[in-house]
Order: sequence, then C-alpha cells, then structure tokens
Amino acid sequence: MTGGPDASGAAALADGPTTGRAYQALRKVTESLAGQGVKLSSTFAPAAYRVHALRTKDGGALVWYAMKQHEAYSAAKRGSLAVSGDLVGLARPDRPGHA
Repeated sequence: MTGGPDASGAAALADGPTTGRAYQALRKVTESLAGQGVKLSSTFAPAAYRVHALRTKDGGALVWYAMKQHEAYSAAKRGSLAVSGDLVGLARPDRPGHA
C-alpha cells in the first residue's frame, strides 16, 4: 500500500477495494491536500495480528490480513488543515503536532 502497484510483491495481491482502489483513493486525497498547501505522508506496515488463509480449489488462496497505517500531515501555513471527522478528539488544536 505504501508503494502502490509498482511496489515489490504488489503483483501477488488481487486488485480490489482494499488494495488498488484504496491506494488510488489515498493518492487522490494526497494530491488534493497538496493543492491546498498540505503535505500528507502515509506509510503502511503489517499489523501484529496473525495472517489466516484458505486454499481455493483452483490453487489460489483467500487471505485475511491486517495492516497498520501511519499518517503525518504538515503545512507551511498555519491553519491550512482543519481537523474534523474521525480526527476530532485525536488532534489538539492548542498544540499542533501533538495528539
């Protein structure tokens, strides 16, 4: 997810709402924020949960896995990014940079 469809090992993942389309949505948001003077950096890593897989009749596999995502926002101009939605309560407007 961090490197997108050209990343090492990406070919092993089927395209779908939690792979390719999620990456495209993240790129769209990143580009939109950049147009507003806000930089979004997002990285993904395996979560500390076990991976579970079922072998399919055709030799493939159905795999359940979890990833953790880390997002960082920065802006050269104060007030460029409003905190709303899921972030309310996590970000403290009185102390930028601290959650």
